[in-house]
Amino acid sequence: TTTTTTTRLRRALLLQQVECCTCICEWPDELQGCGTVIEFGNEIEGTIPTTIGLLTHVTSLKLYSNDLYGTIPDEFGDLTNLRYLSLWTGTQNEVGDVPIYQIGRPKILKRCGRENGRDGEGLEGTIPSSLGRLTMLNILTLADNVFTGTIPSELALLTNLVALALWSNDLTGPLPDELGRLTDLLEIYIDDNDISGEIPTEVGMWTSLTHLDFRCNDFTGFIPSEFGRLTRLYELNIPAQDMIGTIPTELGLLTRLTTLELSSNEFTGPIPTEFGNLINLIWLDIPANAISGSIPTEVGLMTSMEWFDLPNSELTGEIPTEFGLLTKMTELNLRNNNLVGEIPSELGLLTNLIILELARNDDLSGPLPSELSQLSQLVSLELQDCSLTGTVPDDYNDLEETLGRFWLYQNNLVGTMPGGLDNLIFDPTIVNFRPVMDIRIDCEEIDCFYCADRDGEECID
Repeated sequence: TTTTTTTRLRRALLLQQVECCTCICEWPDELQGCGTVIEFGNEIEGTIPTTIGLLTHVTSLKLYSNDLYGTIPDEFGDLTNLRYLSLWTGTQNEVGDVPIYQIGRPKILKRCGRENGRDGEGLEGTIPSSLGRLTMLNILTLADNVFTGTIPSELALLTNLVALALWSNDLTGPLPDELGRLTDLLEIYIDDNDISGEIPTEVGMWTSLTHLDFRCNDFTGFIPSEFGRLTRLYELNIPAQDMIGTIPTELGLLTRLTTLELSSNEFTGPIPTEFGNLINLIWLDIPANAISGSIPTEVGLMTSMEWFDLPNSELTGEIPTEFGLLTKMTELNLRNNNLVGEIPSELGLLTNLIILELARNDDLSGPLPSELSQLSQLVSLELQDCSLTGTVPDDYNDLEETLGRFWLYQNNLVGTMPGGLDNLIFDPTIVNFRPVMDIRIDCEEIDCFYCADRDGEECID
């Protein structure tokens, strides 16, 4: 059960607090005199000797942020009492204490690249199949190294495993179907590798899973509908792949989900209306796909949403007024789609909004809503390359305290820039406590004192 799985992980983590060896000694021979928990950070370098296999009494072995190189000796398979094994080269200080549901994975969503590791350094070679003998293991962390080859199918023998971290290596080949046997898994991180092939349907057996991160690999094919069984999932990250097809409606069953990142794939079809069930979703990131159709009005049910990022796709139809119900929103990015109609005045209700980008929707028309002046936290407003008409409302003077970017060029706007915004542009007295305002407009159509045209060149009236 999930309760049993959670208890097992908690027990493994508590091992760190008992009999921890902090002595400085020549390892591994002298380590035999230490307790059952051994932890070294920033203290050892060189290869791991085969005599590591003598430490058969050890239950937790953490060798993080050291200068280890070479391969993992097969003798690790003799440490059959191990419950926690970490050979992660990342810096422990960057992560802090290990929480129950995150085994040290940096929380900030990152793009591809070894931003938290030491590129090209660390342990190398293949992951030995002998690790499959460590059947008591609860946590296995081999992240931020340069391991090559495939993920050994023998890891499926670690049926007590609740956390597997292999991020930022050079692993290749498919994800073994056999890993579906790890039904107690709570967390799996295999991001930033070169794993290829289709995601096996057996992932649907990980029904206790809370965190799944597959980003920055070479997966192909469809998202298996079996993902709908992972109803305990909080984070699902599969960006930067070569995946195709529609987003399965079954993802709407993942009602605990807080983060969904599917960017930079080749997904097509509409946003499932079932996403309205994702009432705990905070971060929706699906840019750079070929998502089409209209934005479903059910988005108004996603009231925990803070980040809605769906630019560079093929969305059509009008911007739903229901966005006005998402009052926790801090970023709304729908740029470079095929949206039509007017900007809803209801967006003025999003008083926590920091970034609003609706640019490059050629048929987005009508006036600038005066209600946007209520967005008292707004830093960036990009509305360029649309078909907006009318004037810039005087109420936009209310944005002068926060607005750092205001792009309006390539529209059909006329009139005069509101004086409050005009007077703040490039004001040297405020540069130390807010961004220098960057206003880009069509200078031939809108009068202002001092602004920048669409190419960033200064122009003076």
